[in-house]
Amino acid sequence: SLVGPPAANSLVNCFGTNLSGGYEIEANVWLRSPAIDLTAASEATLNYARFIDIEAVFDFGSVSILDATDNSLIADIETGIDGLSTEWENSRHPLPAAAMGRMIKIQFRLESDNFVDPAEYFGFYVDDVQVTAR
Repeated sequence: SLVGPPAANSLVNCFGTNLSGGYEIEANVWLRSPAIDLTAASEATLNYARFIDIEAVFDFGSVSILDATDNSLIADIETGIDGLSTEWENSRHPLPAAAMGRMIKIQFRLESDNFVDPAEYFGFYVDDVQVTAR
């Protein structure tokens, strides 16, 4: 059976945990954006499309804001992302005040426990990532 998204949300490319199979046990994988300049911003919003195929309760995805200079954590935007999507979903989050006035990165992460059937769950897919600032 087909697992994971049948195609990217828009155009032909997206990022995913593993585009050709399931994720492994004790996975700790992430995708980090290039540096994003919020040094002159007073507010900002993260918009992205996601498709999830993550074992509920035991494994999870998260979205965080990192300091671009040393990749230290500024804030978790969303944690405990799990379950199965039936289609691409749009996700929108205001960025915290702690991210303003800085160079940041957005991190999408998948972590799994020590038991998973690698053919069963395909992971965390993201597309159309956009940060708008004012």
